[in-house]
Amino acid sequence: MAAIVVALAVGFLPRPKIPTAQSKPSPARPVAEVANLKEIEASAPEPAPEPELAAEPEAVVSDKSAAAEPAPPTATPVIVAAAVPIAPARPDPRPIATPDIAKAVPMPSGTLTVATHPFTTVILNGNTVGQTPRARLSLRPGKNRVELVNKDFGIAFATDIESRDTENITLKKTFDGDLRIVACANCRVTVNGKPAGMGATTQKVAAGPYTVVITHVETREVRKLSGVLRHGEVKALSVDL
Repeated sequence: MAAIVVALAVGFLPRPKIPTAQSKPSPARPVAEVANLKEIEASAPEPAPEPELAAEPEAVVSDKSAAAEPAPPTATPVIVAAAVPIAPARPDPRPIATPDIAKAVPMPSGTLTVATHPFTTVILNGNTVGQTPRARLSLRPGKNRVELVNKDFGIAFATDIESRDTENITLKKTFDGDLRIVACANCRVTVNGKPAGMGATTQKVAAGPYTVVITHVETREVRKLSGVLRHGEVKALSVDL
């Protein structure tokens, strides 16, 4: 019981100052002070029990400073959410264009070579491709329309040509007329520089310009005739020497 009283008495006494690192230790208490404490313990009534309270930490106060220095602020931990990897955007699936084999690889086709006398303008499937001679003109598979034209010599010809695979087709055509020449029996006849016989004769001549020379073999007299013969034309020439 005496121990409890001493503890309570000590609780009512003023708390001594807590020395800091810089302050000197307090001297020992005198004997008279201890005796007074014992008398107080004997006369003090028993206090009612108090509820226990959590002890608060006391601030260390220097003997030269009345206020305690504030404790340094505690850094509040910052919670950083872990970075979530973002999946790359998927490309929009689109159908891949499939090359058209029929367009990428041309179908095999034949060719056409055209030669005419006299010259003509060639029209193939409605397209003018130039004057003769023309070589290795591309033909489409199947039927092809070929036109040969020369307005000056009266030529207007058309035909259909069937193309098969890679066949090379050659078209040769001579457009001509007839020259009927009447001369004496002793007359030598040449047409466009070529001998055409003696006396009267009929000659197939290519359409276009022509030259006829008649020579009397005895008198050496010469007659020359020139003109233009159209395709399909029949022209008569008479010479009297």
